[in-house]
Formats: sequence, structure tokens, C-alpha cells
Amino acid sequence: MHSAELGEIEKLAQEHGLQIVGIQHQQDARKRPGITWDVLWLRLPDDGTGALPLLRHIVFKDQKSSTYKLALLRVLLRIADGTGGLVRQEGEHQVDLPLGLVALFWVRAFRQLVAEGFPQHPKGNNHLSFAKDAFHDLGNRSPYDLRIGQQFSGDDAENLVVAIRDAVDCIRRMPATYITYPRSDKPVFPTRRRGPVRLRDSLRLDEPFLWSFGTFSVPLNLWRAMSRYAPWIEPAILNEWVHVMRGYGRTPTEGAATPWDKYMSALRWLVPDHDTSFVRQLAEDMRKGDSGLFCIWTGRRLTHAFDIDHCFPFAAWPCNDLWNLFPSYPATNRRKGDQLPTRHALEEAEPRILDWWDKAYWQGPAINQRFIEECRSALPMAVSDGGNVTLESVFEGLTFQQMVLKRDQQLTEWQPNPLRR
Repeated sequence: MHSAELGEIEKLAQEHGLQIVGIQHQQDARKRPGITWDVLWLRLPDDGTGALPLLRHIVFKDQKSSTYKLALLRVLLRIADGTGGLVRQEGEHQVDLPLGLVALFWVRAFRQLVAEGFPQHPKGNNHLSFAKDAFHDLGNRSPYDLRIGQQFSGDDAENLVVAIRDAVDCIRRMPATYITYPRSDKPVFPTRRRGPVRLRDSLRLDEPFLWSFGTFSVPLNLWRAMSRYAPWIEPAILNEWVHVMRGYGRTPTEGAATPWDKYMSALRWLVPDHDTSFVRQLAEDMRKGDSGLFCIWTGRRLTHAFDIDHCFPFAAWPCNDLWNLFPSYPATNRRKGDQLPTRHALEEAEPRILDWWDKAYWQGPAINQRFIEECRSALPMAVSDGGNVTLESVFEGLTFQQMVLKRDQQLTEWQPNPLRR
């Protein structure tokens, strides 16, 4: 044994990345003169990786009677990756999330899967306790509407409250109860429900509303792992989710017969960005071509400079899908700003909008499918009666979404000036 100074140990701990948890000074137990002891507790700071074995157990090993456990993990990853500002840390071992936020993301996670008819339960989707009338009645609203800050009114507001309540009940009774620590019945994600949330004629998806449903707790080390390693964890969850859905087919071969990409497309989480460079290059090629490029709003031929305009202002409704991006004369785009085009403006521009969609997206086989999938995902009303997407049905979806934004967000409307010749 060798004598050692406390400062020397502290320096060694720092050099090796160890954290000093506590120090206790003690007298020698044998009462030897001149001898004292400093007891140190050292810990390697948890970067979240200590939670990975638990995540792996839940994803791959834990018994599943539906896709609910996978869905809950995917929802928590999405919250950790993009909505961490609503998290409250409670003590040293857990964080709390608004239960309403977890339920809102739950509704988003299942919308397209249920619409496509992909089974989430061995007996089919008729047994999904959260997918009731309110859930289905929200089917005409874009997934971009199901985000923090969005306003709802009328029947949509009531449907949203009921759909979130149903999701809260399902989450609390099923995955939050049955996701437990290995060889234990202790739940990993305890929840606390608050009083009943009443129906209302209008609402905003804000922090007080989402907290009003209750609290959802996540172990701190698990939250850190999700926050830091979401891009690596999520693909494992999605792959297992597809594997489970394929096994739920009505016949042994039905699930496997559906292309893997079809499942992945329905699982895609719409995350908008503001990059218009791809569409700008398409417009530039058209400008240099024989057909030319024209301002959607005025019909003016764009021979030199042009802007790529978000038809619905990105600041109010962040959507960077192809159908929402139009070539515009720069001065016209500046006047429009963050205003919402009137219904009349859209109807006047309809021939030019349809022509732009047709030449820029519809005729190109490499981009046609992306255009169609984005329309299906963001504009539920864009699907025609026959189940197909046509340019005319996309325009109907566009005008429907204009009505929704005008009604719920009360955006300032804009009408372009007629083209001066």
C-alpha cells in the first residue's frame, strides 16, 4: 500500500474521463496514529450508451402482441430528436414529457399505416383501440397540420381532442404498462394522467394544451441515448416494425408480398426543410428550353431572374414538397411575402399551376413518383374518387388546404396584381 494525495487522485480521474461522485474523510478503523483515509466514489459519465442494451431488448427480444411498443419508441425518438424544448428534467434520474405530445406524435405515426391498411395487430386494424371515428375523421388534414403551434377549429378541433384522448388511453394501458425492465414488472415509462380534457371549438397545439393530458416519464440515460443516437436507433426500430407487419398479413405470404419500400414509405416521418435548389434547377432548365418559364401568379415570362415561391408561406405552414413550390417573378414574390394566396388567386392561376406541375414533375419518370407520394402524404384530399392522384385532384387538395389555413390560422390573404402589358 502507498500513501496518496487527494489532488493526485482527482487529477488521474480527470485524465481518464472519470467523474468524482463523492468524497468521504474517515479515521483509521484500527486507530493507528497519523493515518487517515479519503474514500472516493468515481463514475464514468453516462453518455447514454448504457441504455442501448435496454433498447435492444425492447426492440428485438421483448414479447409483442402488436406494433405498439415499437411505435412508442419511435415516437419518443422523434420527440427527442426535434422537440426537446418541451422536456422537463425531474431530479437526477428522469425527464418528463407532455403526455399530449406523445399522443400527438402517436397519431402522426399511425396515420399513413392505417390509411394503407398495413396491419398493426395480428387480428387486423379493427382491433386498434385508438383508431376510432375521431382518428379517421382527421384523415382529411395534412400531417403538416399535426405539429406544435398549429390551430384547429370546429369539428377538427373536437376530433383532435378526442383522438389524442384515445391515444393517451391506449399508450397508458398498453405499451407504457407492458414495456418493463428485464425480469421485472416495473414499467420503464411511468405515466400520470391529469383531469379530463374537455372538447372545445378552437385550440392551439401549444405547451399548456399538451401538458393538460398528463405526464410521461423517461429514464434520463434512455433519454440521452435517444437524443444523441436517434439516427442510428430509428432504422433498427423501423426495420423491426416492417418485419412485424409482414408477419401480421392475413396469409403467410401476403405481408411478404408487399414491397419493403411500400412499408417504409408509409413509415416516413415528414420533416420539412427550406432547400429549394432542386426545384430551382428544374425551373432553370425550363427557362433555357423552348417552352420557357412563367410566373405562376402573373403569367409573366421569366427570362432572367426568378424566385422559387412557397405557395403556402413556409413561416406559417412549413412544407417544402414539390407541389408547394412555384416559379415567381422576384418583385411579385416579395409583395406576397408570408401571406396566403386567396382562393380567387389560385383559381386564376390554375392553368399555369397545372402546366408547371405537368412539365416540371409529371412528365419526368424519375420525379413523378416523388411528386405523387408527396401529394398523397401532405394533401389527403388530392386523391381522386378512383384512388389515383391526378393533377386536377392535386389542385382540389391545394384549394382545400388553402381553406383550412385561412380558417384556422387567420392568415393575411394576398391577391396578385394583374399583369401590366
